[in-house]
Formats: sequence, C-alpha cells, structure tokens
Amino acid sequence: MALHTKKLYFQRNGVTESVDLYNSQSDTGSTAMVLRDGTTNVYAGLVSTTSPDASNLRVMTGGQALAIAKQMR
Repeated sequence: MALHTKKLYFQRNGVTESVDLYNSQSDTGSTAMVLRDGTTNVYAGLVSTTSPDASNLRVMTGGQALAIAKQMR
C-alpha cells in the first residue's frame, strides 16, 4: 500500500484523531472517498461503521452510512 505523505486530522470532543490517506484507490479496496491535496487526488478508505478500523467520521453513499477508515489492512 502506498500511503500518502499527509494524513487527514479531525477533532472530536477535544481529541485529535487521524486517518491514513493513500495515493491510489486500489490501495483502499473497493470503496473510497476522494480528497484533494493541492492538485493531487488522495483516497480515504470507507468501511462498515462497526469495523474496528472505523473512525468517528461518517459518510452516506448509496443510501448506506459508512465510516472513514483510520487505516486499511
């Protein structure tokens, strides 16, 4: 897996959490969210909200709630 040089950071209840970003969608598996770092597309993996890798960030896609993965295994 090719990790991007930066991570996505967010705060919840005063605690800073991070999410790994990847250089290619294929590094994240089948479902990913595309973000931009300047002019470069980077990808965050999406997993089930019950996954142990799930962050507290949620997105809706295809009528289904998914969590942004802290890391892809």
